[in-house]
Amino acid sequence: WTFTGSPAGTLTVELPVLHERLQNNREGFTRVYDVEIILKVRGQDAQWVHEDLQRHGHEIRAELVHLWRSLESAHLDEPHLRTAARRIKDRMLERFGRDPVTREAIIADAIVISGTGFRAD
Repeated sequence: WTFTGSPAGTLTVELPVLHERLQNNREGFTRVYDVEIILKVRGQDAQWVHEDLQRHGHEIRAELVHLWRSLESAHLDEPHLRTAARRIKDRMLERFGRDPVTREAIIADAIVISGTGFRAD
């Protein structure tokens, strides 16, 4: 886990979720990407999010693989992969929700690290 602070003083923790090769064939041919996905989580929620990731790892992995395959090629060519990161963050927000008291999002951000991909044919 990596701990970081935000301007508001809130501690966040980076939790690795996925690190593998993913495919996308939205261009009519298969391209393979080396992908790493990390979630930035509020510090006070890091333990239970980590435990949920451990318990439901295959389910979450399947969701992320499907999401990656559904991305348009233009999204995969973005310099900072912001569309992919936003869609992953939104999906993880659906899963983990918001703090019931403060309504603050449990997942602060998603970080996507990927190369440009290579053709698999």
